Amino acid sequence: MLSTSREALGVEGEAVYEVRPLDPDGDGAELFRERAAALSAWSPDVDDLDRIPGLCAGLDGIPLAIELAAAQCRMLSVGQIADALENRFGVLVGGHRAQAPRPSGGRAAGPADPGAAGVPRGLRFRARRR
Repeated sequence: MLSTSREALGVEGEAVYEVRPLDPDGDGAELFRERAAALSAWSPDVDDLDRIPGLCAGLDGIPLAIELAAAQCRMLSVGQIADALENRFGVLVGGHRAQAPRPSGGRAAGPADPGAAGVPRGLRFRARRR
């Protein structure tokens, strides 16, 4: 089994391999170019090639982040991806544009008990404790 994490899982037989950040001007830019070309009919222009190292630096050289950013070249230009990094990692996730956004938490999904709609939150919890 392969798992990625910031911390070791602490399970028997676990082998930890630390993945170091990539140099944005070297291996990071190369990884971005390779992944973008492999995932789409991507043909970079000179401006794209100039912006890739800065984009990789903005992603802290993290290989997974670089790969996810390169996958965005299916729909976005390198410039659009780089500009969207103000919302750092939010640009790297998402689904089809026409797809409705999915709830990201219990509160976003609405109350679990349809009868609780409109009941103040504190009252709902007090009633459940009895």
